[in-house]
Amino acid sequence: MNNLSPKKWNIIFLVYAKLELDTGDLDETITKNNSNFLPPQGIPPSLPIEQEVTFLFNDIIDAGEPQDAHVFVIYNRVDIEHRSDRTALYQLQTQNETGLVLQRIYQTANSNITKPEIIISLFRDTDKINPAKHRVLFTWDHGSIFGIAQGDNLPADFTAVKEQYQVRTKEINGKEWVVTLKGNQAYNRYWDKTNQKRNPFIADACKSMQRLPSTSLIHEILTNEELAQAIAEGFDNHQVDVLVMMNCCMMNVNTIYALYNKSAARYMIAPQSEINFPSYNYLQILKEIYNHPEIDPFLLSKYVIKTLSQKRSFPRDYNFIYNTKFWAILCIDIQQFTKVIYLIKEVIKELTIQIQTSDISGIVNKLNACYRFDSYRVGLSDYMIDLNTFLFLCRDLSTEIYRIHSELEHHLNQLIVDSFIGPSLFPIDNPTNDFRENLKPSGICIFFPRSKEYLEADIFQSFIAENSLSRSAFFSDIPWLNLVCKFISLVNGAVT
Repeated sequence: MNNLSPKKWNIIFLVYAKLELDTGDLDETITKNNSNFLPPQGIPPSLPIEQEVTFLFNDIIDAGEPQDAHVFVIYNRVDIEHRSDRTALYQLQTQNETGLVLQRIYQTANSNITKPEIIISLFRDTDKINPAKHRVLFTWDHGSIFGIAQGDNLPADFTAVKEQYQVRTKEINGKEWVVTLKGNQAYNRYWDKTNQKRNPFIADACKSMQRLPSTSLIHEILTNEELAQAIAEGFDNHQVDVLVMMNCCMMNVNTIYALYNKSAARYMIAPQSEINFPSYNYLQILKEIYNHPEIDPFLLSKYVIKTLSQKRSFPRDYNFIYNTKFWAILCIDIQQFTKVIYLIKEVIKELTIQIQTSDISGIVNKLNACYRFDSYRVGLSDYMIDLNTFLFLCRDLSTEIYRIHSELEHHLNQLIVDSFIGPSLFPIDNPTNDFRENLKPSGICIFFPRSKEYLEADIFQSFIAENSLSRSAFFSDIPWLNLVCKFISLVNGAVT
């Protein structure tokens, strides 16, 4: 490893990329890729992961050479087809021949950042190179409320059922197609190397394939608790000053509570909604740190939000993907979460009374009026609500709920540092939207389903139930689930 002079900032990108190609070892050097990637017309508003990673690395290189910072990339690339993982630590360096590149320091095979011990070791190595005063950590991949770096749900014994889960069909029109099981349907995914595009469609020949039972599935995921542990141990109990999450739906009580418990980060920036290409303006964020290395983490956090409103230019045909108008990105001060925990406990006590003494159908209507901040990647949607919105609608139930909501509204001024709320976040054809215009997302996104099926789902058994192997710390410490189960039992009958 290089022993370079200490600098003020360590800038770390934690990148998890699932590819559909057999890509071999990670490159020793990553240079700027000048390919003019163009999405084909008519595809959904997303890009192949290979292109999104390229845009990220280009931004890192284009930002220039930092004078008072070291830039590291922890790159975990997963070869889906062969279930192989390679993780490498890269550092931004200057080479005489090629200029700025991401230089691989080392690579480890069969290592996956869903295992916290892997990240702890990598974080420690960045500190050995540069024991910085400040750290900013960018996480990059899908989000799933309860964690990041989530792969597909895999059979516990993948080899034994591989023919059921993933099979290779005969050639169709001279092209080879791979069929993978997703939910209750089998999708064909063909990667066209020539045209740089992915073509999905339902495979008629595999419609008879059934979803594997939840008992046979395991979750490839770095849970919120494991991420917080990795930060705390990897940086020797020095918190990350600014955590920027390019992971859908991660601004919720489960993520915040896990980071709060370990004092893992001071400022957290994450979407309460979805987030997709082009995500954050990494180029401008890096330049801001390079040009103002003395910048306070609080001001840097606000600047990250500010860049979301800046116009960015992309190659032809990318504007249709640039849909920030549907985003809700918040920056919070995690140290201010203590008061929120207290108020959530107060909510539990009062709502437990109200669901038994008030008109339950009226409460259901209030719950139905709440916008749902969900992630399709966790198997079910329609079960995460903004607690501030729900309490606002419940103010007429009792003076106590009115008091709790008033306190929460007041405290949000301390909790929320800044936010970017897209103008089209709420569907305009929804008649319940009027009250939302004055109720922006608060970051206090919480599990509150409306029916019994959610307590029987795989995601519930994995992260919420009392006997789950990866139970969210929030549910372990806060009796919110008792309230939810009581509510559902009153609405849907007894829950076993």
